[in-house]
Amino acid sequence: MVKRKTKKLNTAALVAAAIALVGLVLVIVGLVIDWVSLTISVPLVGDSTITATLADCGGEYAAEGFDAMNTFAIITVVATALCFLASAATLVLKNKMVKLVAVILAAVTIVCAIITIICTFSYCGDEGVFASAAPAIGAWLLTVGGVIGGLAGAYAALKA
Repeated sequence: MVKRKTKKLNTAALVAAAIALVGLVLVIVGLVIDWVSLTISVPLVGDSTITATLADCGGEYAAEGFDAMNTFAIITVVATALCFLASAATLVLKNKMVKLVAVILAAVTIVCAIITIICTFSYCGDEGVFASAAPAIGAWLLTVGGVIGGLAGAYAALKA
């Protein structure tokens, strides 16, 4: 009887791919929840806070910088999904070309996530006399999820 060698999955790479999946979930959740928080201060009345999703920020009243912010947010979601799929593929295929693609996608994911939060701060930077805007939890979740997904995807690809 001939014994066959079976390829075992690397546990660290498997955990990293699972963390990349968590990053993908964070990115998707961040895209659909509150993106911008607008605080309006009216003298003698007080402060009130209004939050808006990314879809609410668009339309005919979109401020300057919305297109870049929206585009990089969507690119981050797509890049994170592709990064997760590529890192999962490296677990099965163990091909150097697939590993290279996964690492490149991981780098693109991290860069796009960082550019998204920079564009969001740029979008929120136009302050009025009685109003100030800041990124809300959705922008932060998308950025953190993109960075976590990218780092975990790169680690999974390199360890597989």
